[in-house]
Amino acid sequence: MRRSIKFIAILFLLACKDVSTQPPGPYDSMLFHREGAGDKVFNAYPTTSTDTFQVVISRYEFRDTSVHLTLIKDNTNASAFDALTQTLSGQIKITGDSKQSTLPTGTWIYLYVVKGAGQTQITNITLVNLLSTFENMVKAKM
Repeated sequence: MRRSIKFIAILFLLACKDVSTQPPGPYDSMLFHREGAGDKVFNAYPTTSTDTFQVVISRYEFRDTSVHLTLIKDNTNASAFDALTQTLSGQIKITGDSKQSTLPTGTWIYLYVVKGAGQTQITNITLVNLLSTFENMVKAKM
C-alpha cells in the first residue's frame, strides 16, 4: 500500500510537468540499450494486456541474438509495468536533465521510446531509474 501511494505520487509529479518538449505518444515500444559491461539491447512492446509485455532481445553479452520473452506483471514489478504502460501511451514526461557520463566508467544505459522509424531518448532520471528494472526481469528470464 505504501509503495503504491509513493508510486502514484511520483507519477502525478511526472505527469504534471510540461510535456510540450517531447514528441507526442503513443509510442510503439521502449528500447533498452546497455553499452559496456553487461552489454544488451532489447525492445519492450505492449500487448493487449497491461499485465504483460513482449520483449525482443537483439543483443546480449556482446552477441547478436533474437530471443522473444513475455514478462508478466507481479507484486515486485508492478511499478515498472505501470510506468512503462503510461510512458508508451504518452502520459509521462520522458524528457529531463539526465545525461550519461562521458568518463570511461565501463557501462552506460540508454532508454528510448520508439515510434515508427524514430526514437527519442528518455532523459527523465526518475523514469529512467524505474524503467531500468526491466533489465533485471530480462536477465532473470535468460
